[in-house]
Formats: sequence, structure tokens, C-alpha cells
Amino acid sequence: LVLELAPGTPLGRRVATHGRLSPAAAVQVARDVARGLATLHGHGLLHRDVKPENVVVAPDGRARLIDFGLVKDSFVTSMTAPGQLVGTAEFMAPEQWSGETRDVRCDLFSLGATLYFALTGRSPFAGDSLEE
Repeated sequence: LVLELAPGTPLGRRVATHGRLSPAAAVQVARDVARGLATLHGHGLLHRDVKPENVVVAPDGRARLIDFGLVKDSFVTSMTAPGQLVGTAEFMAPEQWSGETRDVRCDLFSLGATLYFALTGRSPFAGDSLEE
């Protein structure tokens, strides 16, 4: 197994230490991650865990999507047990919670939630517990 070295800082840590991103920087991050998702989706795969900790921002501002541990082949339905939730709650699409059909739109929802975090410095959904 050979992987690319992606130098940089996870977006979550970068926002925690340096503050929220400027709109221009956030657009660059969103564009870069969207390109990565387009490649992944073009191969029939879903990331299922797009979140600030899974986006690495290089010193030059380029961003890369990392951690493909929950990737799912969108053509195979039996890889995750029925009713099993995978992902990070604060950044999950409603379809991931309700058990409805999951597709690329879930990753795009999570990208939007991640962009919200990058611009505001806080997650779009907050609370002490995970409730419906």
C-alpha cells in the first residue's frame, strides 16, 4: 500500500489554533475537497465521513480529503449492517440518520457543514447529546 504524503494541518486544528478561515480561503478548501469528492464519486464510492478533521490544509492553502476508512461502494448495499450509523454526527446528512438511501448528496451535505465550520469556527449542529 502506497499513500501520498499530505503535509499540512487538519482543518479542525487549523481553525482551533488560527481562527476561522477567510471567505477566499474557505472557497479554496471547499473547491479542493469538492474535486476530491468528484473523483471519489466518479468511481462509485462514498466517503461518508467528510469533516474538518478529515481535511488537511497544506501551508500553501491547498486542501486534501483524507481518511477513507468509511468509504463505501455505492453499488454494494451489504457492506454496512442495516441500522448501523457511520460518520461523525455533527457533520452527517439527515439521510444518514434516518436510514434512507445514502448517495453522493450525503457527502455534499457534509462538505457544506464542514465549510460552515471553516467560516464560523463552530459546528453547524451543537448539543450535549445526539437526538432526533
